[in-house]
Amino acid sequence: MEFKEKSILLLSPQSWNHLWVSKHHFAIELANLGNLVYYFSPPEHGLLPIIKLKRYEASKNLFLVEIKIPLPLILRHKFTSLYKKLIKFLINRFVKKNQVKIDVIWDFDVNNTFYLSEKESVYQNSIKIFQPVDLNTGHRFYGKSPDIILSVSDSILNQYSYLKTKSHNLGHSVSPVFNRGTYKFKDKESLSFGFAANFNKPFIDWETIALLSDSFPEHQFYLFGPFSLENTMSNFSKANFMMLLKRVNVHFVGSLAKEVLAKQFHEMDGLFMFYNKYKNENNNSNSHKILEYLITGKPIITNSLKYYKDKDELITMTDEDAKPENILLVFSRFVKELPKLSTNEKQYYRTSYASKFTYLSQIKEIERLI
Repeated sequence: MEFKEKSILLLSPQSWNHLWVSKHHFAIELANLGNLVYYFSPPEHGLLPIIKLKRYEASKNLFLVEIKIPLPLILRHKFTSLYKKLIKFLINRFVKKNQVKIDVIWDFDVNNTFYLSEKESVYQNSIKIFQPVDLNTGHRFYGKSPDIILSVSDSILNQYSYLKTKSHNLGHSVSPVFNRGTYKFKDKESLSFGFAANFNKPFIDWETIALLSDSFPEHQFYLFGPFSLENTMSNFSKANFMMLLKRVNVHFVGSLAKEVLAKQFHEMDGLFMFYNKYKNENNNSNSHKILEYLITGKPIITNSLKYYKDKDELITMTDEDAKPENILLVFSRFVKELPKLSTNEKQYYRTSYASKFTYLSQIKEIERLI
């Protein structure tokens, strides 16, 4: 199947105004290929049942669809039957009013927010793609029969094995905005290392960040992403956080737009990432941030990642369940080898690997799979 001149109904658990993630990027790329893409944001509470359609200003082929229902979403699971009827009524009204023939339903909605049943006319004659990118922690039953299930890890796909349908571990995707070309490494006394993440999440390995900043005071560690003491879900003590915040070589930068973050990555001498696998939903098997790191061409050091365990030419990794002495040894070696890891040849190897996973490349792969 070729995604060209198709009408695609894309169901997303994140609104269009949310910080852009894979759903937004897939919508843009599909629209750029000449498809009519209808991006459905999750329903919001309103006084009347309303479905609104507006064209995205940056693309003539992308339409943003907003749904409002007169039922507080907190009561959705208490009044499931009413909620389902409202959603079905509005989606069917949208299809009829706009005379849309849906060729593809691209469903990212692991939460079953939209409740499109297979009896709906909009569903029956469409290609159905289900693409959960997060673990189904609520153990919600996915009651439809997709033609294919795509995801970023085997652990997520295994949750839907009961559907008995074709599935494929597509891996993560990456935006080419992070590829800013080659750079020349300049060896200096104080080097800069960047780590991008949501630092409020419980799986950040703060102990290792503190260990590195304390053991290598001559180097600078930049943390790109949201963080606040009030919102963090980490078990790292408040006293330890206060000590870390006061360190002159640790810089909490905050959230940045992708273009700005890409520029910041380009200024770094290396990129690092340390997650606690016991608190990470995907058990450190993979991370979408790694592709963003790789496409920069920069040297990378991380904790052990199952997905990249045989790709040591791409990433420097510590041992699994590494003790502090192993982390310090590997990081020290990483710093010493930065000139060798930063050659044009090494940069090209990383960027060319990551370029195989751009959103456009992934769409072409999905075409082949369907």
